[in-house]
Amino acid sequence: TIEVIPDWNTASRTSRKGFVMRSRAEYRKVKQLLLSLRGSQVTFYLPTFADDLKLVANIAATDLTFDIENVGYTRHAQANGARSVVHFAFTDGTSLVRVVTDSSIISDTVERLTVSANFPDTRTVAEVSRIQYYELSRFATTTFAFQHERVGLISLTAQVKQLVQ
Repeated sequence: TIEVIPDWNTASRTSRKGFVMRSRAEYRKVKQLLLSLRGSQVTFYLPTFADDLKLVANIAATDLTFDIENVGYTRHAQANGARSVVHFAFTDGTSLVRVVTDSSIISDTVERLTVSANFPDTRTVAEVSRIQYYELSRFATTTFAFQHERVGLISLTAQVKQLVQ
């Protein structure tokens, strides 16, 4: 057998995130955000913007666990303490963030994750549109350049580094 062991303890990814501002008020908000994060000094959580986990069973109100398709979370992510913050996006436009505290393998196809706080509502598999990781991140730079595309349109793209948790 061949086994691939990800180097999640030391590896970090970088990506580019952007802002588009269509008014002076939006420009001031982004500028204020960048100042409050002090460039690369303050960390923040950033979603992966991907369907990272797939729910396979309904979640009952007051549950502390939820079942997902077996993706090796218990073996790789939980064992290394990485990717413990997950974001649930629901079809009604609401969302929920939970911290995974434990995980176990139920079968070859199902893993059970335990979270730090109860789920407030009962949710069916069909009601969950996405489960994605929130990654601890910071800007990889302290210098930001705003591009004034045209009157009423300003953009900014900055390098973001995901940190090992």
